[in-house]
Amino acid sequence: MKNTVLEKRETLRRYAVRQLDDPSNRISPEQWMHLLNCYVKHESAETCAAKTGLDPIQINIRYCDLSIELLRLAVNRLNSPKHTVV
Repeated sequence: MKNTVLEKRETLRRYAVRQLDDPSNRISPEQWMHLLNCYVKHESAETCAAKTGLDPIQINIRYCDLSIELLRLAVNRLNSPKHTVV
């Protein structure tokens, strides 16, 4: 269980770092930190927008992106040899 939580955190962290390195990124590191915290706490986009100063629609898009990243992690885990059903 602990490994899964750590993997999720690392996946979200890597995603945020990739976004921060993207030249088209317009979200500050502090806003990313708040956004990730909001996502992990399952806070609404409106609540997160109030904390970050970002638009709620932009927050919802980022929430979807983060969910996709975690879904990729889950699929990769299921496809790993350790989880193969014989």
